[in-house]
Amino acid sequence: MGQENDLEWIGEVSEALKRCSGRSATGPDQVPYGVWKGIYLVNPNLLPTFVKDMLTWEIHPPMLKELIGVILPKPNKSDYTDCASFRVIALMQMSSKIVERVVNNRLLTIAYTGGFYCIQQTGTLPHRSTVDPAVSLQHWIKEAQFAKKQVSSLILDVKGGFDNIYHRKLIERISENDKVPEYLEHWIQNFIMTRNITLAYPGSPRRTHAVNRGIPQGSPLSPLLFVIYVKLLDLAGESSELFTTSFVDDFQMTVASNSWERNARMLEEKAAEIMAMAQPLGLSFSIAKTELMHRRKKQEKGARSEASVIVQSHVIKLAGLVVKWLGYWLADNRETATHFTKRLCLAQGAFWRFQRLSLPAKGLSPYGARRLAKRILLPILLYGAEFLMPSKTIMNKMQKLWNRVMRWITNAFYATNISVLWSEACLAPMALYTEQIRLMAAVRIVTAIPENNVATAMLPQSFPIKGDFRIATNWRAPFDRNKEGMRRKVWSFKCNTMAQVRLPIDEVAARATEIFLTGPIPMQLTRLLRVTHVYAKRHFKAKETVQKNRHKKWKDEPHPPYCKYRPPYRECWNFMTFPKFAAGRIHQMRANKSYLKAQTDWSNQDQDPKCPRCEEELETMSHVVKCPALKGARMSINPKALDIVSESPLWKWNKKAMELIRRFSSYIMENRINFPSRIDVFPFTWNAGLTS
Repeated sequence: MGQENDLEWIGEVSEALKRCSGRSATGPDQVPYGVWKGIYLVNPNLLPTFVKDMLTWEIHPPMLKELIGVILPKPNKSDYTDCASFRVIALMQMSSKIVERVVNNRLLTIAYTGGFYCIQQTGTLPHRSTVDPAVSLQHWIKEAQFAKKQVSSLILDVKGGFDNIYHRKLIERISENDKVPEYLEHWIQNFIMTRNITLAYPGSPRRTHAVNRGIPQGSPLSPLLFVIYVKLLDLAGESSELFTTSFVDDFQMTVASNSWERNARMLEEKAAEIMAMAQPLGLSFSIAKTELMHRRKKQEKGARSEASVIVQSHVIKLAGLVVKWLGYWLADNRETATHFTKRLCLAQGAFWRFQRLSLPAKGLSPYGARRLAKRILLPILLYGAEFLMPSKTIMNKMQKLWNRVMRWITNAFYATNISVLWSEACLAPMALYTEQIRLMAAVRIVTAIPENNVATAMLPQSFPIKGDFRIATNWRAPFDRNKEGMRRKVWSFKCNTMAQVRLPIDEVAARATEIFLTGPIPMQLTRLLRVTHVYAKRHFKAKETVQKNRHKKWKDEPHPPYCKYRPPYRECWNFMTFPKFAAGRIHQMRANKSYLKAQTDWSNQDQDPKCPRCEEELETMSHVVKCPALKGARMSINPKALDIVSESPLWKWNKKAMELIRRFSSYIMENRINFPSRIDVFPFTWNAGLTS
């Protein structure tokens, strides 16, 4: 074992604790991460010494191998009497997970430099995501179709991958590499050997069972060990006519030739080859989850091929027009309506479930409701928008749902102007979020290490990134040498419009040049590679530029003349932390659609717009803060608390502003300003609706 000093151990443990979520379920000891983080703050040397001793002595104590196996049903299964419809999640002791994270970080660096995994594997590894295999697959398909080839894909899923790993073969795989220290090899061997698990389910007798096979699904170290274990499967059958990628235990094989029938035969051969390699590893593929698709061009017409594939004596027929892979609904002709329609349905269902958490007069504050929308609904809606572009029709439907969410957050009237609604909810329109996600994905891909990211390795050879590594399919004519494919392209920052590029990875590169105006493209700071301060600063600035450009476009959206408030950058309005009803009074008056007589909508447009208190001026927001009838109520209030202009410190995020906005809200509530005129209407009724 190396001679690391105490500061290095403290640094590693500190980094591991930062990645520990306080919401993780506890194991048999019932001690959460928060306790260990508190212990680390009180005595920074205790945990590092604990980790150091375990790795020095190359042991993982038996008491830390005690697991609770929680049996969870897999979603959308047709038969829950089948054991395959359930999965066992191992709840481990938090102290054990801290040690595993330290080992995972050390093994990850060795795995990258020592070739423990290949570029086609994109799961559980740093700075890779499901976007990378998906966009690289779309690129390879389109590249082959430009070369006038027919393309077919076969999707495979490893059955019970983590549970079927042979310990001996895993240790052999690790020991084959000379770069793995002996202490790390011995500790991993001790870690994965005999464990005791107690299954937890309704009516469970809580008996302890010994487990002598597999690795725990729930350990921070297990995904990396699995990726190392299946490396040979990722390399199976490499050729110019085959493109394979995988995400942990989800594999896809795509081939291209002159006919779909030949594709089917090629896929049969490749599937038989990979399954023969998986058998000695104790792994098998689920026939029920195996899907076949023949790809078509967008404008291609005519009958679809019915060529099938035989896998392990089972006939795998054509899956249909779309297949689901890594959460993406990929169509055979690359249309996106199916994917985003399903995402929209999921978002509508999620919103229907949690909207009751914040009713108009009680529940979560607008601040909490806004966080729910950004953290739950937005990722659901725009999953896949990094490389799939929703149509105008789907985008309009998504925007309608988003407007509904913003009305729920702010208690705004349905007559509220949409641009004003965006500013009040501090949520941008869906088109700007889509553009931001695509640009951020482009920045991430072009700044990644080519040897570590399959999408980066498919960028044009002349694109100015750090490193010359490219995978073979990037030659644009991978099959024929008779000029049927595309010629090599010399990249230029001056010619990067979307009209001049057609391949998906080229589009990513073109979007990146909107942010990086000159080359070379910097590399991002990773755990695998140290970069210069200049590169790290340029990468951070690029991401900040994407955020600022989105906010600028948002602020420049056309607003009605009466709207003077513009959304703050990366913040929300300070009064959104108030109770829902109190914050809603302010939102409605600022939006110019409220219960004030002069702020009319369809329900009160025939009423007298004069203030019912003084009967002198129109009842507007600017009038209620200086109404003569409320002069006595304003005597004890700081005048700055009634300064409602857009540049007023009343709307800022600081301690003084929060005191001012509290006084302003108290003034509104105590004098019942912008309250419904009748006591038996929203929001005072017992069964009030969700809208004002």
